[in-house]
Amino acid sequence: METSEQLQKAQQAFEKGNYDYTIEVLDHLLSASPASVEARHLLHLAKQSRTKTLSRFEKIVHSLMAIPYLISAKMTASKGDPGKTIEAYERVLSTDPLNTPAVMAIAHLLIAEKQLAAAEQTLLELHSALPNQIAVLRQLAQIYLLGDQHSKARQCFEQVLKIDPKNSEAERNIKNLDAMDAIRGMKEETQGQ
Repeated sequence: METSEQLQKAQQAFEKGNYDYTIEVLDHLLSASPASVEARHLLHLAKQSRTKTLSRFEKIVHSLMAIPYLISAKMTASKGDPGKTIEAYERVLSTDPLNTPAVMAIAHLLIAEKQLAAAEQTLLELHSALPNQIAVLRQLAQIYLLGDQHSKARQCFEQVLKIDPKNSEAERNIKNLDAMDAIRGMKEETQGQ
């Protein structure tokens, strides 16, 4: 089955509220095409939607069940295969969709593979569910800096300061952005003359 057909099938299952089937189809799709941003996004939405239906106790049990997967993912990471490592961390997220260390690990791997859009999407999903995670905002800012999106990076650092007004790293990064923008402005002026 082609990737687009699998994605369409998963979207239909998601719309019907069949989250388990959606997850199954997307896990298979992502094992063959780990850079599919749209598939990864839908997968995480399905997992988060399924988690919302769980009781507090069930959520705790799922977090505990994710521990062996997290250990396995860390062992897989040591072997140096980014695709397999991402799959291993996705297994963590299948039982605990809001596991911040797993999401951060996936984002780091995607950044290393120059898949900035996929890394950004992964972090934005976690940020929408857990908006006060400073580590997520810092990593998003780094992605935006790599993509030369200074205004988005600045917004992330400003959000960090709203959460932690004394965060010296965020203050320093905003000052660095101000300096880079000033230098860029001066270069543009001299080139325009």
